[in-house]
Amino acid sequence: MDEIQHLYRRALLATRICLVVIALVSGRFAISAEQSLVAVVNPSNAEPFLLTQKNFEQSLQALLPARFVQVGESFDDHPVESLEPDLVFALGSMGAKRARQLFGDTPLLASLLISTSVLEGSSNSTAILLTPAIREQLNWHKRILPSAKRVGVLYNPENSAAWVKEAATIAPNMNLELVSIPVSAPNQLPAALKALARKADSILGLPDPMVYSNKTAKAILLFSFRNRIPFVGMSQAWVKAGALYSLDVDYENLGRQSATVAQQLLATGAESFHAPHLPEKLVYHLNLKTAKHMKLDLQQQLIAGATLVYE
Repeated sequence: MDEIQHLYRRALLATRICLVVIALVSGRFAISAEQSLVAVVNPSNAEPFLLTQKNFEQSLQALLPARFVQVGESFDDHPVESLEPDLVFALGSMGAKRARQLFGDTPLLASLLISTSVLEGSSNSTAILLTPAIREQLNWHKRILPSAKRVGVLYNPENSAAWVKEAATIAPNMNLELVSIPVSAPNQLPAALKALARKADSILGLPDPMVYSNKTAKAILLFSFRNRIPFVGMSQAWVKAGALYSLDVDYENLGRQSATVAQQLLATGAESFHAPHLPEKLVYHLNLKTAKHMKLDLQQQLIAGATLVYE
């Protein structure tokens, strides 16, 4: 009987030791699994920012164990000096600028950017831009405006010369002619528009704040309306104001795309500047009142596929 009790006690002790070891090992792996700390710098409550952030966080957590610390609009929501994030996710140019100020050399992924100028000098960062690929922009132009072969572009050489140069090499292969007119100052816009009236079948807007702004919008849209030359806007707001259509980013998908890039950065480490990524999925908005005025017959399939339709 004593021998049986002795064996029982030994078995019980061994079981307890195993349970302790399992707990320690599980704890170790749990701690390891929690090591991906991501600081999120989001200075805006605008819907595109919120949608992108929400889908980024949900998608990244589905890819790997991650914790998020929000650095909000005031940038005082969390004492950043106590943080040592593995990655910083910043939204918009303001968020990217602030992220660099707060977190120095920490690997940075910036989204909702028009260009990478805000990341100049950053040695371990990358971005996902809002601007669609040029070929994709021209493909959509051909789809919605198949008869408009001469694509007019007003551009500021300081901001958009590279875009125009690349587009000029792509357009001929798509049976399109790029009619590009430089505008170096706002007072040059009337003459540039007058030149387009004789040369272009459409005007493709670029994200260039000097050429396209609240101050110039009325003149551009009135010119388009009076001359029946369709204007392709840069956003939903332009379409609502009278542009024929605009391409926009699918912000939910942008969040998921950002999570995939973040996973790669966390896995490999960001020790140098990475080439920017372009959005993977686009949506478009249409203004049917403008189409009717321009006497354009848009396919019902195109109308049905638009995210927003203004009538």
